[in-house]
Amino acid sequence: MKKLIYYLSLPLVFAACSQVQEDTDNIIEYQAVTAKSQPTKVDGTVYPTDLPFVSFAFNYDAKSEWTDVKDESDAASTYIDAAEIIYDEDGDNIYLPGTWHSSKIYFWPKTDKLAFFSYSPSALKNGVTCTPQNGIQVTDYDVDSNPDVDFMVADVQADLEKQTVNNPVTTLFRHKLCQVYFSIISYKDNKPFDYAGGHTEENLTDKDYLITLKKIEIRNIYNKATYKGTNDPAVQANAGSWTPSGDKKTYTIFDSSMQVNDDCQMILPTIPNKYFMPQDLDNDAELVISYTVKHGETVTPLTPSFQLNQLGNGNALISKWDMNKIYTYNLRIDLGSNVITWAPEIVDWEDVDAGIVHIDVPNGGLAN
Repeated sequence: MKKLIYYLSLPLVFAACSQVQEDTDNIIEYQAVTAKSQPTKVDGTVYPTDLPFVSFAFNYDAKSEWTDVKDESDAASTYIDAAEIIYDEDGDNIYLPGTWHSSKIYFWPKTDKLAFFSYSPSALKNGVTCTPQNGIQVTDYDVDSNPDVDFMVADVQADLEKQTVNNPVTTLFRHKLCQVYFSIISYKDNKPFDYAGGHTEENLTDKDYLITLKKIEIRNIYNKATYKGTNDPAVQANAGSWTPSGDKKTYTIFDSSMQVNDDCQMILPTIPNKYFMPQDLDNDAELVISYTVKHGETVTPLTPSFQLNQLGNGNALISKWDMNKIYTYNLRIDLGSNVITWAPEIVDWEDVDAGIVHIDVPNGGLAN
């Protein structure tokens, strides 16, 4: 699946206390840019101006490299603590129009270096922590409690020093959840085929078979987990991990009526099933499809189930859902593939000689 990655060079402005010199040429700024994406909460090529995010920064000795100090308990200090970054369309005497910054002004330190950590959206502010040793962390994140939240974490930006105005901190956001899509179509002889012959339920002929999708369920899936990020700028592509907790749940993706024919139809995720928790797909995780087939006056209900970790593209089974990916399960209903038919035959008659039956004249002879 195509990864959805958003490039954010976001004009942020931060002002600390004793560490800050008020020099407007040293303001920390960001300017938002995103990569082209599939439909998601963050859609299009520009980071949404109505979606604030949060940044942290830690300062450390300019003579050091982040890789040398990132795991030490006292080598880096908090410079920016969970600053909410908002879009400023108009600008003012300090900020240019169209910049991203905090309501509090932050300046580059005169000597130290900075390491930046960011996540989106800022609506999660109360549930997220960040330290130099562990990076961004979220305890017991629940996708059901945040049904419309596209949780993203930015790559770590480290070893940054004093810069000039309008030279933004480059921030690359990556999705930390995943999405699940479905498509459905009817097939025959390995190609699309409409078993209803182009007809609807109102005008079916005696040759037609009407397929109607009723429900799609994903069963035994975790909805809650703890996210642990990284403090290492070198491992960003697959940075972070989720540790599931709590009970597994059943998600109903579709629960209605849809005629299935030779025209492929997409079933996109909607609230409350828009985002899913990345996880290993255990053996009890399954996909259940409910549909009916109508022929004449007879309606046959069918409910096949599939073990999720045994599905995939060719020989590549999908044994887990990864972060930053959209998984599309392409459903093909082929009535001829497993339909039961009969092949009657008759075994030819076998001649059997039953032997000779002797019939004797009874005692007393024949009557005169």
